[in-house]
Amino acid sequence: MLRDAKRVGNAVVAVGMGRQAYLRGAIGEWRRIDQEILDPGGDVLNITGFNAVAGRNADDLHACGFRGEIWHWDGRRWKQEDSPTNVILHAMEIAADGTRFAAGQLGVLMRWRDNSWEVIQHESVSDDIWSLVWYNGRLFGTTEHSIFVLDPDDTLSTVWEGPAGSCLHLSAGRGALWSFGQTRAAWTVDVLTWTEAPLP
Repeated sequence: MLRDAKRVGNAVVAVGMGRQAYLRGAIGEWRRIDQEILDPGGDVLNITGFNAVAGRNADDLHACGFRGEIWHWDGRRWKQEDSPTNVILHAMEIAADGTRFAAGQLGVLMRWRDNSWEVIQHESVSDDIWSLVWYNGRLFGTTEHSIFVLDPDDTLSTVWEGPAGSCLHLSAGRGALWSFGQTRAAWTVDVLTWTEAPLP
């Protein structure tokens, strides 16, 4: 199963279970870049896989997933990096200045800078974090029922809250921030006023 796909520079990268990783540099031209790290699986007690990927271009990617694994791709090979957690990581995003973020179970939120990963001790969210997106110069994330923003002092402020299943995934595009859940889809420009998008 593939779990995430992102545009990185002029390319697209897709990742998934068993540490699958595919790169598309031209229209209709996908190639595998996971030969050295691919794990076909089969051991239900030792599942491996990538849930999320982020990067600036096809030669500078980070991917994260099960057991807190984080790997970096430099255009030629993957290298596993030291991770300060062993929980499942669900989301990854890159800021405008190149700072990378990863998040997952139990509200774990991490930041990559100075070539190492650190846990952001926010003590604000304890639910699983499912999505991260950089929008208007700030990092936003979701749990199943809330949308939050990372403040300059490393605390998390809730910008929207609703019932379980109302959030989960975020996307930024065309000048708006979009939220998609099992029971709700909505968009905002200023993060203060949300417009519901009817679900089929």
